Amino acid sequence: MNKIDLNNYKNIQHLVWYILRETKTNKLPVDIIHICKELNIKIRYYDNNSEIAKTYKDGFSYITEDNEKIIFFNKSVNNACRNRFTIAHELGHILLEHSKDKTKTYNEMETEANMFAIRLLAPLCVLKEMNISSPEELSQLCNISKTAGTYRYERLQKALIKNKFYVNPKEKKILQQFKDYIENN
Repeated sequence: MNKIDLNNYKNIQHLVWYILRETKTNKLPVDIIHICKELNIKIRYYDNNSEIAKTYKDGFSYITEDNEKIIFFNKSVNNACRNRFTIAHELGHILLEHSKDKTKTYNEMETEANMFAIRLLAPLCVLKEMNISSPEELSQLCNISKTAGTYRYERLQKALIKNKFYVNPKEKKILQQFKDYIENN
């Protein structure tokens, strides 16, 4: 993973909490389609027969001159976990306004979009309360790939050691929002 400064990390985390709160997301796996609908972001698809697939293997995002926001994903990628992550990743590009940012490198923007996606699809404060015991369990619960689940599980383990949960009131609100789901699962 590329280096990212602490302020960007915090800004991305706060943005994720804001999105979860505003879209009233309260269960896992996070419904990325619902989030996009709530944010008035259209989702379209293409397949490997399209010319677009030669340039964009998994997906891309586009903002029209009228400020219409659209996420495209390759439906030929026959992997629901991958498609969910691609949509969340492209949502990150849109919300982090990468199309307007001329100061960051391509790799920096990709790292930020990945950070956004994994935090949105697998919020740590919820995972902590779910007492996740393995990367596989995390992957299944959040409907993400085993690779993403392993990465997030390792991050969860580090966060548990540091025990810096619920320091921010926004994180507490997310936990409260997921309370019924956590108690029933």
